[in-house]
Amino acid sequence: MTPPRFGTPTWPGIYAWNLLQQAGITYPPVPTEPLADYLNLKVSYFRASEHFSPPSEEDEEEPPPSYPPASAPLFDDTPYWRNGVIGKKTARQRQFSVDGVLLRKSRTICLDSEKPKTRQRVSFGHECGHEIIPSHQGLTYLEHGCLIDPRRANPYEQEATTFGTNLLMPAPWFFEDAHSVSFGLNAVDLLAHHYLTSLEATAIQYVRLNLHPCAMLIVEPNPDFPDNILDFPMLVRYSIRNHTFQDYIAQGTRIPHGTPLVTASHTQSSLQCQVTGWDLGLRIDRRYLLDCRPWGMEGDVIGLIWQIPEGRQRQLFSINNYILGSGQYKSSFMKPIVPQRLLAGVSV
Repeated sequence: MTPPRFGTPTWPGIYAWNLLQQAGITYPPVPTEPLADYLNLKVSYFRASEHFSPPSEEDEEEPPPSYPPASAPLFDDTPYWRNGVIGKKTARQRQFSVDGVLLRKSRTICLDSEKPKTRQRVSFGHECGHEIIPSHQGLTYLEHGCLIDPRRANPYEQEATTFGTNLLMPAPWFFEDAHSVSFGLNAVDLLAHHYLTSLEATAIQYVRLNLHPCAMLIVEPNPDFPDNILDFPMLVRYSIRNHTFQDYIAQGTRIPHGTPLVTASHTQSSLQCQVTGWDLGLRIDRRYLLDCRPWGMEGDVIGLIWQIPEGRQRQLFSINNYILGSGQYKSSFMKPIVPQRLLAGVSV
């Protein structure tokens, strides 16, 4: 692997921003085909379910290797799946498979055609990150495929995901748009529609670039409920917070029965309310605003939480005190118009 030279940037978002400037892209949504042409990359598609399927009942005792042998072609007739993805081999975990593959020799990005178009775009940006970031040159595991998952600890995967996120939702543009509409999941909907990105990826970028102390979390049904003694029907799958949010919601945090997140899951309805730390598995003396709705697999809920400003805290997080250097870009959400398909409840 080639380490970055002295004086080169280390934050992947800088590489993404430079690429957009060099390619002459100045407004969202970022087109992927012109970027592929600019990078001399081809884009092809495959069906992951045909190549990375979970094991059958006959294969449970002796599953095949987690990665194809070095001599095997990329997509042969043998199913493979990833270490740590299946875990306890529950139905919820088995749905995950490879999102994208970067083939350096043929300069091809392979994307899973079974994923939504918005997720394919995020996967495209992720693989472009592996191609552009200097320290990623020479990585061989890329030909086995990448899984776009915010929980992955692999530093190369984190950097590529950061690159892809900032390629499709550049910080200077996204910051202007995010702060021109009222805070909440409705704003995330508008941004996801505007940037043609998935709700999950948009929510993560929304939290990280927001001036308000806030966090995003996804909760899922507790597989041990109701067998456990305590009444905790939901668990936190993962959470993302910005640097001003004071509390950390750890993966696996148990959500008590009767709280808004559990209610949203059981009633399949959206909720906007004030909650205490107890509702989120935190200190009971904390106070937050919560905006949540069902999302993803059955029973899952996505939530956006932010601290209620107290005293002079509003001035501390004033937009006027934050400079990001957005240049000539002006937000198109100054007078937002909600697309009709969003009003009808249809996601892009």
